[in-house]
Amino acid sequence: MEKDLRRVGALMKKKINSLPALCLVAVFAFGASAAIILTAKANVLQPEIGPILSLPVEPRDTEKNIFVNLKDQTLTYTEDMQVVGRFNISSGLSGTPTPPGEYIVLKKKPVVDYRGATYNFPSTKWNLMFKEGRNGNYYIHGAYWHNNFGHPMSHGCINVSYTNMEALYNWADEGTKILIN
Repeated sequence: MEKDLRRVGALMKKKINSLPALCLVAVFAFGASAAIILTAKANVLQPEIGPILSLPVEPRDTEKNIFVNLKDQTLTYTEDMQVVGRFNISSGLSGTPTPPGEYIVLKKKPVVDYRGATYNFPSTKWNLMFKEGRNGNYYIHGAYWHNNFGHPMSHGCINVSYTNMEALYNWADEGTKILIN
Protein backbone atom coordinates (compact mmCIF):
# COMPACT_ATOMS: atom_id res chain seq x y z
CA MET A 1 0.00 0.00 0.00
CA GLU A 2 2.82 2.40 0.85
CA LYS A 3 4.25 1.87 -2.66
CA ASP A 4 0.85 2.81 -4.19
CA LEU A 5 0.65 5.91 -2.02
CA ARG A 6 4.10 7.04 -3.12
CA ARG A 7 3.17 6.46 -6.78
CA VAL A 8 0.01 8.59 -6.40
CA GLY A 9 2.10 11.29 -4.73
CA ALA A 10 4.62 11.24 -7.57
CA LEU A 11 1.85 11.56 -10.19
CA MET A 12 0.26 14.48 -8.35
CA LYS A 13 3.64 16.19 -8.00
CA LYS A 14 3.82 16.47 -11.80
CA LYS A 15 0.42 18.23 -11.91
CA ILE A 16 1.37 21.11 -9.62
CA ASN A 17 2.71 24.21 -11.40
CA SER A 18 2.76 27.06 -8.91
CA LEU A 19 1.81 27.18 -5.27
CA PRO A 20 2.23 29.62 -2.36
CA ALA A 21 5.42 29.28 -0.36
CA LEU A 22 3.84 26.90 2.18
CA CYS A 23 0.38 25.43 1.97
CA LEU A 24 -1.58 22.23 2.48
CA VAL A 25 -2.52 20.96 -0.95
CA ALA A 26 -4.59 17.86 -0.26
CA VAL A 27 -5.21 14.91 2.00
CA PHE A 28 -6.24 11.65 0.33
CA ALA A 29 -7.51 8.87 2.54
CA PHE A 30 -6.78 5.24 1.70
CA GLY A 31 -8.73 2.81 3.83
CA ALA A 32 -9.44 3.59 7.45
CA SER A 33 -5.94 4.21 8.70
CA ALA A 34 -3.62 5.72 6.10
CA ALA A 35 -3.50 8.87 4.02
CA ILE A 36 -1.20 10.74 1.74
CA ILE A 37 -0.75 14.32 2.82
CA LEU A 38 0.52 16.72 0.20
CA THR A 39 2.07 19.99 1.19
CA ALA A 40 3.94 22.49 -0.90
CA LYS A 41 7.01 24.30 0.30
CA ALA A 42 8.80 26.72 -1.99
CA ASN A 43 6.72 25.42 -4.92
CA VAL A 44 7.94 21.84 -4.39
CA LEU A 45 5.33 19.21 -3.59
CA GLN A 46 6.18 17.23 -0.46
CA PRO A 47 4.14 14.01 -0.18
CA GLU A 48 4.04 12.39 3.25
CA ILE A 49 2.30 9.26 4.41
CA GLY A 50 0.54 9.62 7.70
CA PRO A 51 -2.37 8.46 9.81
CA ILE A 52 -5.86 9.78 9.19
CA LEU A 53 -6.72 12.32 11.85
CA SER A 54 -10.19 12.21 13.32
CA LEU A 55 -11.90 15.57 12.98
CA PRO A 56 -14.70 16.74 15.27
CA VAL A 57 -18.17 16.27 13.83
CA GLU A 58 -19.77 18.80 16.14
CA PRO A 59 -19.53 22.50 15.28
CA ARG A 60 -16.74 24.23 17.17
CA ASP A 61 -17.42 26.18 20.33
CA THR A 62 -17.64 29.92 20.02
CA GLU A 63 -14.73 32.02 21.23
CA LYS A 64 -15.80 33.99 24.31
CA ASN A 65 -13.54 36.65 25.86
CA ILE A 66 -13.79 39.21 28.64
CA PHE A 67 -11.47 42.23 28.42
CA VAL A 68 -10.97 44.52 31.43
CA ASN A 69 -9.22 47.85 30.89
CA LEU A 70 -8.00 49.08 34.29
CA LYS A 71 -6.98 52.51 32.99
CA ASP A 72 -10.37 53.24 31.42
CA GLN A 73 -12.28 51.25 34.08
CA THR A 74 -14.26 49.38 31.42
CA LEU A 75 -15.19 45.79 30.69
CA THR A 76 -15.91 44.54 27.18
CA TYR A 77 -17.07 41.03 26.40
CA THR A 78 -16.98 39.46 22.97
CA GLU A 79 -18.11 36.33 21.19
CA ASP A 80 -16.28 35.38 18.00
CA MET A 81 -14.70 38.88 18.02
CA GLN A 82 -18.13 40.59 18.04
CA VAL A 83 -18.86 42.89 20.97
CA VAL A 84 -21.69 41.54 23.11
CA GLY A 85 -21.49 44.19 25.84
CA ARG A 86 -19.39 47.06 27.18
CA PHE A 87 -19.76 49.06 30.40
CA ASN A 88 -17.93 50.84 33.22
CA ILE A 89 -16.56 48.85 36.15
CA SER A 90 -14.82 49.58 39.43
CA SER A 91 -11.52 47.77 39.96
CA GLY A 92 -9.26 47.66 43.00
CA LEU A 93 -8.00 50.72 44.83
CA SER A 94 -4.25 51.45 44.78
CA GLY A 95 -3.71 49.65 48.13
CA THR A 96 -5.74 46.62 47.00
CA PRO A 97 -5.21 46.48 43.23
CA THR A 98 -6.87 44.18 40.74
CA PRO A 99 -4.19 41.80 39.43
CA PRO A 100 -3.51 42.28 35.70
CA GLY A 101 -3.00 39.17 33.61
CA GLU A 102 -4.61 36.44 31.57
CA TYR A 103 -7.16 34.28 33.36
CA ILE A 104 -10.20 32.11 32.80
CA VAL A 105 -13.48 31.90 34.67
CA LEU A 106 -12.65 29.23 37.24
CA LYS A 107 -16.07 29.07 38.91
CA LYS A 108 -19.49 30.64 38.57
CA LYS A 109 -21.18 31.28 41.91
CA PRO A 110 -24.70 32.72 41.97
CA VAL A 111 -24.26 34.25 45.48
CA VAL A 112 -21.18 35.06 47.59
CA ASP A 113 -20.81 36.83 50.95
CA TYR A 114 -17.88 39.29 50.86
CA ARG A 115 -16.43 40.16 54.27
CA GLY A 116 -13.25 41.89 55.32
CA ALA A 117 -11.91 44.13 58.09
CA THR A 118 -13.57 47.22 56.56
CA TYR A 119 -16.46 45.78 54.54
CA ASN A 120 -19.37 43.35 54.70
CA PHE A 121 -21.43 42.73 51.54
CA PRO A 122 -23.60 39.65 52.07
CA SER A 123 -25.61 37.91 49.35
CA THR A 124 -23.74 39.45 46.42
CA LYS A 125 -25.15 38.13 43.16
CA TRP A 126 -23.50 36.91 39.97
CA ASN A 127 -19.88 36.05 40.77
CA LEU A 128 -17.25 34.91 38.25
CA MET A 129 -14.12 33.72 40.08
CA PHE A 130 -10.94 34.22 38.04
CA LYS A 131 -8.09 33.90 40.56
CA GLU A 132 -7.49 32.14 43.83
CA GLY A 133 -5.58 34.22 46.37
CA ARG A 134 -3.96 33.70 49.78
CA ASN A 135 -6.18 36.29 51.44
CA GLY A 136 -9.27 35.64 49.35
CA ASN A 137 -10.27 34.94 45.80
CA TYR A 138 -10.71 37.43 42.98
CA TYR A 139 -14.04 37.81 41.19
CA ILE A 140 -15.89 39.82 38.62
CA HIS A 141 -19.17 40.35 40.49
CA GLY A 142 -22.24 42.47 40.90
CA ALA A 143 -22.04 45.40 43.32
CA TYR A 144 -25.19 46.75 44.96
CA TRP A 145 -23.43 48.98 47.51
CA HIS A 146 -22.25 51.77 45.21
CA ASN A 147 -23.00 53.40 41.87
CA ASN A 148 -19.59 54.95 41.20
CA PHE A 149 -18.64 52.76 38.24
CA GLY A 150 -15.81 54.11 36.11
CA HIS A 151 -13.64 54.69 39.23
CA PRO A 152 -11.57 52.27 41.36
CA MET A 153 -13.59 51.29 44.45
CA SER A 154 -12.90 47.65 45.34
CA HIS A 155 -10.55 45.55 47.40
CA GLY A 156 -9.20 43.84 44.26
CA CYS A 157 -12.32 42.38 42.65
CA ILE A 158 -14.00 43.89 39.63
CA ASN A 159 -17.31 45.50 40.60
CA VAL A 160 -20.09 45.61 38.01
CA SER A 161 -23.54 47.15 38.34
CA TYR A 162 -26.32 44.63 38.85
CA THR A 163 -27.89 45.98 35.65
CA ASN A 164 -24.87 44.76 33.64
CA MET A 165 -23.68 41.82 35.73
CA GLU A 166 -26.69 39.55 35.37
CA ALA A 167 -26.33 39.40 31.56
CA LEU A 168 -22.54 38.90 31.78
CA TYR A 169 -22.96 36.11 34.35
CA ASN A 170 -25.56 34.31 32.24
CA TRP A 171 -23.42 34.67 29.08
CA ALA A 172 -20.06 33.55 30.57
CA ASP A 173 -19.05 29.92 30.92
CA GLU A 174 -16.48 28.34 33.17
CA GLY A 175 -13.34 28.48 31.03
CA THR A 176 -14.22 31.81 29.35
CA LYS A 177 -10.98 33.75 28.81
CA ILE A 178 -10.37 36.95 30.80
CA LEU A 179 -7.69 39.52 29.97
CA ILE A 180 -7.07 42.26 32.55
CA ASN A 181 -4.64 45.04 31.63
